[in-house]
Amino acid sequence: MLLSFVIAASLAHAVEPGEMTEQALDRVEERYLDFADLEPSGVLAKAAEAAEDAIPWLIVEPTDDGVLLRHGEDGVIGQVSLPTGEFEELPTALAEIAARISRASAPVPEDVDVEFELLRGMTRALDKHSILLSGERLARFDERIKGKLTGIGARIGLVEGQQIIKAVFPSGPAQSGGLRAGDVLLAVDGFSTTGLSVARVVERIRGPEGSRVQLTIARPGSTGPQELTLSFERAEVIIPNVTWHVEPDDIGIIAIDSFSEQTVHLLRDALADMRREGAVGLVVDVRGNSGGSMSQACRSVDLFLERGLVLRTAGRGGAPVDNLLHEYFAHPEEEDTELPVVVLMDHRSASAAEIFAGALMLLDRAVLIGERSHGKGTVQRLFTIRRGNGQRVRFKLTVAEYLLPHDVSIKDSDGLVPDVWVRRAVFRRSGAALPRPLREGDEVVTVDEREGWREDITLDDPPDVPIELARRAVQRTAAPDRSSMLRALSEAAEVTRDEQGLLLAETFAMRGIDWSPGPDAAAAPQLKVRVEVLGEPIAGGDVEVRAVVENLGETTAHRVRVELRTDARLPWKRVTLPVGRLEPGERGLGSSLVTIDPNLPSREDTVEVSVFADGLTVRDEDPVVLSIISRERSPLPVTAALVPHEGGHRVQIELENPDDAPLRDLHAQLTFPRDSTVVQRDREGLLDALDGGETGRIDMELDLGDPLPRAPLELQLHLKTAREGRLVTLPFTLPIDGTPVARRGPRIDARPPSATETGVMNLRVRATDDTALASATVWYAGEKVAWRSGSGNRLSFTVPLEIIEGPRTLDIEARDADDVVTRHRWSIRGLPPGERDAADATGE
Repeated sequence: MLLSFVIAASLAHAVEPGEMTEQALDRVEERYLDFADLEPSGVLAKAAEAAEDAIPWLIVEPTDDGVLLRHGEDGVIGQVSLPTGEFEELPTALAEIAARISRASAPVPEDVDVEFELLRGMTRALDKHSILLSGERLARFDERIKGKLTGIGARIGLVEGQQIIKAVFPSGPAQSGGLRAGDVLLAVDGFSTTGLSVARVVERIRGPEGSRVQLTIARPGSTGPQELTLSFERAEVIIPNVTWHVEPDDIGIIAIDSFSEQTVHLLRDALADMRREGAVGLVVDVRGNSGGSMSQACRSVDLFLERGLVLRTAGRGGAPVDNLLHEYFAHPEEEDTELPVVVLMDHRSASAAEIFAGALMLLDRAVLIGERSHGKGTVQRLFTIRRGNGQRVRFKLTVAEYLLPHDVSIKDSDGLVPDVWVRRAVFRRSGAALPRPLREGDEVVTVDEREGWREDITLDDPPDVPIELARRAVQRTAAPDRSSMLRALSEAAEVTRDEQGLLLAETFAMRGIDWSPGPDAAAAPQLKVRVEVLGEPIAGGDVEVRAVVENLGETTAHRVRVELRTDARLPWKRVTLPVGRLEPGERGLGSSLVTIDPNLPSREDTVEVSVFADGLTVRDEDPVVLSIISRERSPLPVTAALVPHEGGHRVQIELENPDDAPLRDLHAQLTFPRDSTVVQRDREGLLDALDGGETGRIDMELDLGDPLPRAPLELQLHLKTAREGRLVTLPFTLPIDGTPVARRGPRIDARPPSATETGVMNLRVRATDDTALASATVWYAGEKVAWRSGSGNRLSFTVPLEIIEGPRTLDIEARDADDVVTRHRWSIRGLPPGERDAADATGE
């Protein structure tokens, strides 16, 4: 009866959609490439789920033709449906969801724009390239496309906690003002950069054109770092997304980071320099280039061609799209480059980078080296759906696909395939990880050795093998056509493969593994494999996994290894256990040290086992079941106080470890409000160890300025360990008089079973806090299923869970009045009816 009333009320109080919603959905209906494949009910569900993510008390349940909206405590607040299931009903339905939410008994958080969240969810039902852009994300997108920014013209990176100037852009204020790559940035306009993210530092350096900014830096020198203060006038700066140089062997190297409105201009300059310096061939590097301007990619290709269809676009049904480039033909120019070209790409090369690489390959102008590209074959248009200072929203919508020469499409594909693959064998302290052999195609496997494979060895920067391979190919090329390049590349790949093969064997030998290859006509070996785990696989720790392999045949087995794989489930996602050479009758061991994420719940994973060897087609063994034992940590009690110290102040942080398990390498960092004038003297505080039941202290020094502020100091304390990652973030408001303030996250008590039969299970949830609880939320199988508000320092409720067959995660989060959050995760395996009884009967 109640549900009937809710539906009737919904129809009686129909609301009009907002302008932003109407504009966005109009664009989808008119322009979206795959509109025919859209399911309006799915769009509505995705939209509502995004609102659910943003609003703590909202719970969304999909229905056959819409969604049911519930308040976590008050129950149903409305059902919204699409009576005929047509797209035209979506604007009104989305507006009705927003109205139902606004009329609910609980308030919507101040920072949540419900209409924006619903539209953001709507885009999830489209494709991964159709998104809403606003705020800082929109500003960065605009900069990337235009290739310009307003600032000083420098690139900053975080290296071991320090803000380092990574590059200085030519002809910008940073260069003319004396800033250098390698300088350590200490302060911006007198405000310390200690503890700030790169984004926060960049935000402080940016500002209106013509205004000034002052940087304090430490410049490395032979007698030690020199502290300098430099002043710059902000200006519009061209982002150098094309860089180039000519090697001593007369091979030109050009790197294109993205395709912006500046790319063709910069690429022309690069090619002109190459001609002046007598380059005999080119290597163009688009690794990591995620794309950008389609027209700039086409015009860049044109610089290497005299004729040919570079690209065409096709909208719905293959029709042209209004105001979008339909076809681009190359045309002869005086400066067309006729040198041999090798293009380097990897899995992050996408969109415009794929247009560039794919067109040059298909028009017989280049060869490709590296990895398979990303595979983005669609075109997006930008539509402004909200205007206003600081409120602008643009809708990036997929409106077409692009077709490369000969109408080659990479939409919904795995990307461009290189002519020669270059893949890495990674060696680190925990073990070695090798790529799976290619089923077809030519490849070079390179050695990527990290710190820890060999003890007490400092490694030099490794050579860039793809660059070296490309240079060799260019050096051997007789003509700039693709056929000649392919022959040269094949020769260069053989030489490089032999070199890396020797290096691979040498690297394995450092740990006593014989990785010598077998004869070309070797018989397939007969191998017996057993996989075992040594020690307890406790979350947050390391465990040794090893394979015991026995050669049952009459011939020597070469380059034997065992690989573990799961469907994207860490920590067993891809573990390599190298064994090496095995004589007939010999038994060998391959091992790897696996680090288990501290946040993983107790569970059992079914893990696939494959064995590889020279002359052996990959053989799959029987899968094994590997367990993980979770270790739930209690919330850390923390007390902080602000006290005078040596002409300044320090934050004294007292910690208590309430658990039996020790905490190692505990790190503390402080962050402050955006307008804070606090100067941090310590980048972070450290505590080597805090054993179970013990207390410890970390001190961090500050300069509060002169005169001292009267208001209490607001800060956030971030505690983490190198092994377990972030433990907790605690907000503090510390009185200037030194009064200590105590904080401790909420405690959660729930005892779900690790396995139970499918059906309804009633789960009892309890949460407590030292002060006051704000709320508790429960998710099962990725869906929010319960929310309760807090009243006092205790909260207890029962959640009926519909247990699903197979392993599913259960998450419970408790939040206190100070916005301190505790979250625990478990894994529950749903068993078919009767399976638990059968297991109990057999004693398993």
